[in-house]
Amino acid sequence: MTRGKNAKFTTGSIMRHVSVSSFTASIGLMAIYAVDLIDLIFISMLGYEEMAAAAGYASALLFFTSAINIGLSVAASVLVSRSIGEDDELEAREYATSTVMLVMVVGIAIPLVLLTNIEFFVGLLGATGQVAELAATYLWIVLPFTWVSGLSMVTVVSLRC
Repeated sequence: MTRGKNAKFTTGSIMRHVSVSSFTASIGLMAIYAVDLIDLIFISMLGYEEMAAAAGYASALLFFTSAINIGLSVAASVLVSRSIGEDDELEAREYATSTVMLVMVVGIAIPLVLLTNIEFFVGLLGATGQVAELAATYLWIVLPFTWVSGLSMVTVVSLRC
C-alpha cells in the first residue's frame, strides 16, 4: 500500500477532490441508468406495448434495489476512507470485507423478499394483467443478480478509497 508521498487526495483543494470523486461516481450511475433507458427503447421498438410497459414497471422496482446498493457503497467508502485516513490498514480491510459481505447478504435477501411477493410489488406499482405477468418474468430474470451490481459498487469505492 502506498503511503504519504504518492497520495493524491490528502493535499490540495478539497473542492477539487470532491468534484473529481463526484464526477467519476456520477458517470458510473449514468451508465447504469443509460442501460435501463436503452433497454426500454429497444423493447418499445419491438412494437409490443405490454412488453415496454412491463419493462418500465420492472425498472421502477429495480431502481430501489440500485438505491440500496448505492447506499451500501457510500457506507463502504466512508468507513474505508476514514480508516485509511487514520493510517489503519487492518481496519480498512475489515470494513471493506464487512461491507462486501453485507452487500452480498442484502443483495440476496432483498430479491428473495421481492420475488416471493412479486405479484404484490408489481401490483403496488399499478401493473395488472399481462403487463404484470411480463414484469414479473423480467424481474425473475434480473433480480437474482442485483447482488453482483452491489458487489461491484462496493469494490469500486473501496479501491477508490
